[in-house]
Amino acid sequence: ALFLILAIVHSLLPSVAEPGVKLTPFGAAMMFVLAYASVKAFAALFLDFFLKHRRQVAVPSIFRAIGMSGVFIVVVFVILGNAGGNVAQLFTTSAILTAVIGLALQDVLSNVIAGLAIQIEKPFELGDWVTFQGRLGRVEQISWRATRLVTRDNERVVVPNNQINRDVLQNHSKPGP
Repeated sequence: ALFLILAIVHSLLPSVAEPGVKLTPFGAAMMFVLAYASVKAFAALFLDFFLKHRRQVAVPSIFRAIGMSGVFIVVVFVILGNAGGNVAQLFTTSAILTAVIGLALQDVLSNVIAGLAIQIEKPFELGDWVTFQGRLGRVEQISWRATRLVTRDNERVVVPNNQINRDVLQNHSKPGP
């Protein structure tokens, strides 16, 4: 719907493209919307329909989000390059900004990387009963940042993923129930 609105507005406005620039600002906005919709459609068709339903392979949500974000970032750089933007300058600026943000968010990033390791290794899954730091609980949710357990007393315990990677976790559900 947003793409159609932008296309209508683009067709009503006179062309404001500068010489040598392939895309107008509305054209670039239309391409951003189309790229986003295409990435989402690809994810729905390939990851949800083909892999999940046809091949019975579940792609963890963290990998799905990282893959979709990576593809969209590449598409954004291509669109900006075609719109006449200085992609090299934008890439350099974003690299410096990424370094500053990375230093500021070290704990969050360590939790995300630990979450990736948990998704790859699968030491536990949803519904498994685990003991961590003396607490027995059932795994209720595994996210990028933390794993949520529910104890027998119906308490919710949120454990950052980097703590799970540092300490000993005992899985009572594996190898057998």
